[in-house]
Amino acid sequence: MLNLNLNLNLNLNLNLNLNLNLNLTPSAAHFGCQLSHVHD
Repeated sequence: MLNLNLNLNLNLNLNLNLNLNLNLTPSAAHFGCQLSHVHD
């Protein structure tokens, strides 16, 4: 359970950092949007 909690916190921190970076750079935001909408 502790490992799961640490993993969730790490993922949340990474997502927050990614979102901050995307807000600063429009081109990266477009790239991130592409990544978040991966199609088969």
